Amino acid sequence: MQLRHLKTFVAVATTLNITRASERVHLAQSSVTEQIQALEADLGTSLFDRSRRGLKLTAAGQRLLEYASDLLDLAHEARSAVADAGGTVAGRLTVGGLETLCSTPCQLCWGNSTGAIPMWN
Repeated sequence: MQLRHLKTFVAVATTLNITRASERVHLAQSSVTEQIQALEADLGTSLFDRSRRGLKLTAAGQRLLEYASDLLDLAHEARSAVADAGGTVAGRLTVGGLETLCSTPCQLCWGNSTGAIPMWN
């Protein structure tokens, strides 16, 4: 379970709409769908009932939503605490691009930037 998948899940669960969720997390609709499918595969259960009427949380999805926001808040708090303890200047850098086009080139350009940018997501 990856934090970015949880962030996307929370966006979809609170909007019950892939388009609005993709705008909220600044991803293409296809990337949002892929992340939700990956999270469902990882957990071994469906998180949403999909119908012509739209999306509805399953019981498992409702249960995960109870934890997901807390997990994301704790991760942010932990990053801040570690940055404070290390005396480093930290912040968030957001770079936009299509996930399918940029994942490999970005990794080649920046490599593992966690050393240079502690709060890298």
